Amino acid sequence: MNDKFPYEQTLPDGSQLYSENPCTIPEGMCLLITREGTRYLGSFTDGKKEGPFTVEDKDAVIHCSFHNNSQASQGTIAYKNGDYYEGRLEDGKPNGYGILKFRDGIEFRGDFENGLLDGLDCEIHYPNGDIYKGHFSKGVRYMDGTYIKGQKHE
Repeated sequence: MNDKFPYEQTLPDGSQLYSENPCTIPEGMCLLITREGTRYLGSFTDGKKEGPFTVEDKDAVIHCSFHNNSQASQGTIAYKNGDYYEGRLEDGKPNGYGILKFRDGIEFRGDFENGLLDGLDCEIHYPNGDIYKGHFSKGVRYMDGTYIKGQKHE
């Protein structure tokens, strides 16, 4: 493919593997492109993702870490529509505490589950400085919260 990854092969599942050294399974620094087009760039050990990775699909670029092929770490997601997430990730989605900044200036802060704001003491920060504090369940306001007008956006 290039000087960095001179070895190319098609794996049994149809994925393309580009590597620094000839191998039958991903090993060392590699670029793995799935049949669906998702690109994984990082280090593999015995065919498993291990350490820092850049993952790119049709919707986003994710910077995260893997351990033993499982992705659960702090990281970032730069969505191709201009939105941006920073915080805890699991399986390529916000899971745990994080901040999701929308391109229109609105920010969600709090706990996320499976990509949705979900938890106690979550906040929505608006570009005009207003803040909503309350509980969310699967991305929807749950119970009464507090709306604070005119707070400075941090």
